[in-house]
Amino acid sequence: MPVPDPGQSPSVEQEDWSQWLACGILEEKAGRYEAAADAYLSVLLLDSRQGQALLGLGRVYLVLGELDLASQFLESLLLTQPGHAEGRLMLGLVRYGQGNDAAAIRLLSRPEDPCALFWESRPARECLGECHYRQGDFERAILTWLPLLDHAPDSERLLLALGASLFHLGRYQSAYAFFQEAVRQNPANAGALNNCGVACFHLGDAAEAARWLEAALARDPDLGEARDNLQLLAPAAGGQRRCGGGLHE
Repeated sequence: MPVPDPGQSPSVEQEDWSQWLACGILEEKAGRYEAAADAYLSVLLLDSRQGQALLGLGRVYLVLGELDLASQFLESLLLTQPGHAEGRLMLGLVRYGQGNDAAAIRLLSRPEDPCALFWESRPARECLGECHYRQGDFERAILTWLPLLDHAPDSERLLLALGASLFHLGRYQSAYAFFQEAVRQNPANAGALNNCGVACFHLGDAAEAARWLEAALARDPDLGEARDNLQLLAPAAGGQRRCGGGLHE
């Protein structure tokens, strides 16, 4: 059967939905997500349980930010195919976007190991780690994120997230190393400079902490965490240096 040109939709009266599905796939690959959604919906008019169309609608509406619609179609898919790996991944990303971390963790990870992904992909691992982090499970966040360091690029965001997790576990020297690497990758990253200062303070070097914080403010005078931390570092009358430990996260 010939595949329709993306600009020429197949007839909706036809019994065979395969041309509509092919059209949806082509439109989605071309980044024309509204047109892709229309084509996938046409498939469902002919077969309401067609899995590829349900999955396609979940993907498309996730990209468009229509999380409730994405959820609706992905839930329909998983009702009939509960072990569908990509469906679980997509619904996990939807739940992450909705702020439902517990559901996202269940969907993105394997039951026997919350740090082992049900579906291996960088976005899934990033989201699963952040869900663990937001729930205060810093060890699992670290275990989930660490494999990403084996694959370039090591984003500043990942380095800062790993550093923050280590910091919250009281492992300040390791946290400092990750923050420094983030600064090495981007010396203009004021948040990373601030975090180096906070880690330095907790390592007992208030003078070096102040230098990092001053560098952060030189890059971004409006960075509230750095300004507050620097003020707290100033010795109070008759008192000791303090630092609020305000990481930039």
